[in-house]
Amino acid sequence: MGEKIKLFWQKALYPYTYIIAFISFKSAQYLPAFSFLYALLFFITASFCCYIINLILPSFSTNRYTTVITLLVAVSVLHVAGVAHLVGYSYTDIPLYFYICFYAGIVLIVIPWLYMSMNKIGLFAPIINRLLNTFFIICAFVFVMVGYYRQHKEVSRFMPISIMKKPGQVKPDIVWILLDEYGSSAVLHTSFSFVNPLDSALSQEGFYIMNRMKSRFDNTLFSVNAIFTNDDSVRPASFYAGVRSLQQSEWVPVMDTFGYQFVNLGLFDIGGHSKFSNRSGYPQIYTDQLLSGTLIDMVIQNVKYTIGKCDAFNQHLLNKLKDTLAYQSSRPRFIWAHLSIPHEPFCRDRAGHMLHDKAHNGYDSVFIKRRYIDYLEYGNNIIRDLIRSSPGLGKKIIIITGDHGPRYAFLKDSSCRNWPFAAIRVPGNFDTNRLNNLQYISQLPAFIMKYLNAGM
Repeated sequence: MGEKIKLFWQKALYPYTYIIAFISFKSAQYLPAFSFLYALLFFITASFCCYIINLILPSFSTNRYTTVITLLVAVSVLHVAGVAHLVGYSYTDIPLYFYICFYAGIVLIVIPWLYMSMNKIGLFAPIINRLLNTFFIICAFVFVMVGYYRQHKEVSRFMPISIMKKPGQVKPDIVWILLDEYGSSAVLHTSFSFVNPLDSALSQEGFYIMNRMKSRFDNTLFSVNAIFTNDDSVRPASFYAGVRSLQQSEWVPVMDTFGYQFVNLGLFDIGGHSKFSNRSGYPQIYTDQLLSGTLIDMVIQNVKYTIGKCDAFNQHLLNKLKDTLAYQSSRPRFIWAHLSIPHEPFCRDRAGHMLHDKAHNGYDSVFIKRRYIDYLEYGNNIIRDLIRSSPGLGKKIIIITGDHGPRYAFLKDSSCRNWPFAAIRVPGNFDTNRLNNLQYISQLPAFIMKYLNAGM
């Protein structure tokens, strides 16, 4: 039996043990999301693809070393975003020419390897096979152990919240409009040479502009997570942990016990309330976790986040928000609306006309500045129209913020990334000194609850 195992282990199994290591690596990012069925289906599918490649390769060469090409192809498909990240591209901005150059480079490696393998004797193949087979199995074991250790080191981020109920107290609706990647007016002025007219427009409507307010993180998932989690200073261990933390958000259930109905017009499941639409781009289920960063995921992202589809989402959300505001509810509501404006792709110009081009270099400051400001101005028009067309907003708590600031490669000042726009309007009197002392938008929920506790 031992001899049979030894002979079996000397075969070129490393493309398949690599797939096991890959599944372990992805699963270890957040073990509670693991699904054995989907992991098994992924392994079977990927193994079948490797088997087909191995069948094709003998047509070019009979040498045992050609299995290296199968491994190379598997790695190039499953880790393409990781390679892009290593050479300096962000996951959200991988240009087409990178894919062309990357896979042209793979072909240029494969062809000489095939030629050389036809003229080499595979004397060392059993040793190399055994080493690679063992290496990837050890990697899989290490990934699982690291994931298990990380999971057990997770500390609860939740802290107790309380709101005092007062008999006969009329509670105002809370409307929080989050404009994705909307930078503060100071950032717009210094980095984009743009004086934001929204400041004066909102000030005339009774809003308080919070010019110094920052965000904890320059990442949408984490900054939104900080808003809905009381301990906003802790960064989730991964995207997947951040998604789960939002799902278990404590602020929403507490508001529910205080009589508030949560209306989720956002991109994530929050506090047991389903997302409005799956448009976040972040991995939210195990299959997303497994495929994130692969060529499959890159293709899905390019198909899913076209200008037409992103604009359709924003229009659908705006219509839903207007309908929600017009509806007279018997319960006070906390309405959360997350618009992907002025986040890319830039869908419209400042006049509201649809655009068509979205391809650009991340360092193309002239193109991005023009498109970003135009789209931001379009967002300004939406906010102004919304306020004018909803007279009942005067009795509501209205918050308008970005989740973080602009994050473009040509912006040399890193503080831009954590400096979003922020404005608030509350009916009646409120503690302006306390508001001025807030540092982060994620501290606004505590301010709101203190305001409600004070009886407005």
